[in-house]
Amino acid sequence: MTDTPLVSIEEFEEYLRVLGKKERTVKTYVEVLKSFEKFLKKRGKTFDDFTILDAQVFASNVSTAMANVFVPAIRTYTWLRVQKAKTIDKELKERELDRHLSLKMDLTYAEEIEVIKESALEADEVEELIKRSRNDELLQSAIVVHAYFGLRPVEGTGFIHKIRGNEIGIGLYYAQYNWDERYLRMFRAKIISERFLVWHPVVILFLKRWIKGLNDIMKLEYPYEWLTKKLKSEEYRINDRNITAMTFRKTFRTMMEEKRVEDRWIKYLMGHKIKIERKYQDMTKLLPILRDIMENPEVHYLIPILENLS
Repeated sequence: MTDTPLVSIEEFEEYLRVLGKKERTVKTYVEVLKSFEKFLKKRGKTFDDFTILDAQVFASNVSTAMANVFVPAIRTYTWLRVQKAKTIDKELKERELDRHLSLKMDLTYAEEIEVIKESALEADEVEELIKRSRNDELLQSAIVVHAYFGLRPVEGTGFIHKIRGNEIGIGLYYAQYNWDERYLRMFRAKIISERFLVWHPVVILFLKRWIKGLNDIMKLEYPYEWLTKKLKSEEYRINDRNITAMTFRKTFRTMMEEKRVEDRWIKYLMGHKIKIERKYQDMTKLLPILRDIMENPEVHYLIPILENLS
């Protein structure tokens, strides 16, 4: 065991930039590896001699969000170690390759966060899309609503789900709105249970325009494809990338994680299945929590953008 690992964190950071990773990805990967390095030090180990078990223990003792960043980060790091070992010694290369493959097969995580982060937009890119769509009020409203709430495309529009002979309306088209107190009640798309969503006053105009426009959009065969089809125009490519309705959902998640919003509330807002304390089943206890997130300009990246537009 040596004080200087085969590949330092600084070398890894440079490697990520060579791969073309976004700065937000570089930052989060480096941060989580530094945390793992401290964890290993407490166990009397370094990056040179840690095992798959060490990685599994670390991942199981941090938040879901952090674990989901750690998995692609450590896989990428160990692959770089394989590349460097090739130039040094065949036996060393084989050991590093075995560990890398073990991590790929046996260290799992909930979602491909690496893909999500790479697909997410930066705040200024969302702002640019909103500005480009100013001559199409319905499209602009769709962009704002999807970016603000992080909705699935089917939730941004709506559909009828049949369960045990009963029909349940899913999505914004079928939601119940309280415009005075700025909240809505809607069903999640995948687990068919209700959730509340709240919004900042600056969102009201866009939300009302979108809801009104849904009267015509819902007549289409596939209403949930409307936004993605509109964004296919060359005019709405951002940095040579195609934007879809799901891009805004990935952006919402990424931004919330960067602001260190508690993982369970990110999941709640995005319509994932979670278990929350009984007291939060009460609407009067739940709504203040959601407002602290969705109405706070220091937390929700879109509020300052929309305030500057008005």
